[in-house]
Amino acid sequence: MSKTKIIIANWKMKVPHQGAANLLRRFSHLSFPAGIEAVVCPDFLALPLAAKTLSLRKLKLGAQDAAFIDRGAYTGEISPTDIKSLGATYVILGHSERRQYLGETDALINKKLQAVLAVPGLIPVVCVGEKARGKNPKAVLQKQLAGAFKDIRLKPGQRLVVAYEPVWAIGTGRVIKRSEVVLAHLLILGWLTKRFSPTQCQVLYGGSVDAKNAANFSDISVVDGLLVGGASLEPKSFLTICRSMLK
Repeated sequence: MSKTKIIIANWKMKVPHQGAANLLRRFSHLSFPAGIEAVVCPDFLALPLAAKTLSLRKLKLGAQDAAFIDRGAYTGEISPTDIKSLGATYVILGHSERRQYLGETDALINKKLQAVLAVPGLIPVVCVGEKARGKNPKAVLQKQLAGAFKDIRLKPGQRLVVAYEPVWAIGTGRVIKRSEVVLAHLLILGWLTKRFSPTQCQVLYGGSVDAKNAANFSDISVVDGLLVGGASLEPKSFLTICRSMLK
């Protein structure tokens, strides 16, 4: 039985707070096809508004990050429990931009992963991916996975998602080959399924996905969905991407 494909809209820090309400209303009017779990990840300021505006039966809500601990004197951090209380189901962790600009390490991502998994009902989306093209990504991916998932155990019923982001293919105009996608996803799936039940794991692709190229990933059996950046800011384009994954 095939898994429902997860398509995540990562709005990053691109939507001004004043414009979030209108964009959320436009998303709330979309009808997504069966077999797709569509997820919207606005910034933290828009999370409460998103929880009120979106029908969480049609669209799942996600956060772009979470703190490495649930409570305490950690100025500026966001508690995973509070994220869940707003109605969020998914939490992105270790995005390539946070690794690059904020210096997030595998060890820190591991702590965040532990904190998220400690909150019942939250599903982590752990991002991994190599910076340079032309080398076998195995060493990089295995290092990131080993660091992020150190001592991680899943309880029955818990799920996790890994998003493969080849950094060299994000916003560069460089097109990833089908064989490169398959190789990376097989590596990740192989690593995960040695440690967790296959029914608890899904692997998404994220690397300059848009309405024009989304269908290229639809028939790759090891691609369980997509992590979409800039193209997710246009509701109709995001809907096209979702539909394309079922072709």
